[in-house]
Amino acid sequence: MQPGRARLRVSVQFDCHPAHQRSGLASSPASAQQACLSHRDQGLQRDRSHRRRNAAKFDTTTAQCLTTRPALVNTQEYRRNVGICLVNSEGLVFAARRVDDSQGTWQMPQGGIDPCENPFVAAARELLEETGIRSIEFVAQIDQWIDYEFPTTVQSALTGCWTKYKGQTQKWMLFKFCGSDSEIDLDFADKEFLEYKWAELHDLPDKVVYFKQHVYQLVVLEFGPYIERIKKAGTT
Repeated sequence: MQPGRARLRVSVQFDCHPAHQRSGLASSPASAQQACLSHRDQGLQRDRSHRRRNAAKFDTTTAQCLTTRPALVNTQEYRRNVGICLVNSEGLVFAARRVDDSQGTWQMPQGGIDPCENPFVAAARELLEETGIRSIEFVAQIDQWIDYEFPTTVQSALTGCWTKYKGQTQKWMLFKFCGSDSEIDLDFADKEFLEYKWAELHDLPDKVVYFKQHVYQLVVLEFGPYIERIKKAGTT
C-alpha cells in the first residue's frame, strides 16, 4: 500500500434506481465481485466547493462496479440521495445533530448523489465530507429505494433547484467503522453537524425528524440483523 493511502475493502453488488431500470441502464455489472476502493488522504479537502476535485482522487481502478457511471435520469419529483448507517464494533451507529436543528433531533449521514455518480462512491464521499470518516468497510445495502416527502413548512423554505422536488429518494448502505473516534472531525467549511454520538439503531426512529421516521423504521428492520451479528462478534 502506498504511503498516504487508506484502503477500504468491500464486497458489493449494486442495483439501480427504478427509473434506471425502466430505461435499461444499470449502475454496475451484475457480476460484481470483491472490490477495493482507495482514496488519497493527504491534501484531501472536504470543503464542498472542491467536491469535483476531491472526487477525482477516488481510485476505483480495481473495481468495475465502482467506476461504472449511470446516465443521469431526471426523477423530476424526488432528488436522488444516499443514506449511510455507520456501525462500530460495539454495535452502535453514528448519529449527529444538524447545525440548523432546533428540535433536538438526531440523524444518520446522508447526501445527494451527483449527476452520473455511483451511489457507493456518493456514500463514501458524503461520509468523508460531513464527518471526516474514511476507515469503513461495506456490509450491506437495502435493495429498494426509499422515498420521503418534504412537509409544507420545509417546501416553502426551499430555494433554487430544490423547489422542483417534493422529496428525496434514498439508497441506504450499511458500513462498519474500522477507525477510532479521533478520525471524526465535524469542523470544516460548510459544516453539517454540531455534535455526534454513538446510539442504538432502534432508538433513532424516535429521534429523527418526523417526516423521516418511516425511513428509519425500515432501516432498523433491514440492518438490525447485520448489526446484531457485528455486536456479538465484538464481544467474543
